[in-house]
Amino acid sequence: MDDNPKTKLSGDIDIVLNLFKLLKPLRCLHVSTRLAVLRTKPAILEFNYDCLTPREAQIADLVAQGMTNKEIGTELWITENSVKQAEAYV
Repeated sequence: MDDNPKTKLSGDIDIVLNLFKLLKPLRCLHVSTRLAVLRTKPAILEFNYDCLTPREAQIADLVAQGMTNKEIGTELWITENSVKQAEAYV
């Protein structure tokens, strides 16, 4: 057996690398399981409307409903550009 510290260190590094190779599937399984759990829980997003004007809050609500800028503009009787400006501020 070689008592050379460099040889021992090299052997120790090989052991650690082999352990990482063995543990990789377990890490992947852990991450996959965690993602599956997170996907089953609905995301709860809270938005602070206190910093917005009433009109900006209206626009934010309509954006959250999935409306386009053009649809929001038509709904609120404002130009599409006004909607874009409000979105940029928010």
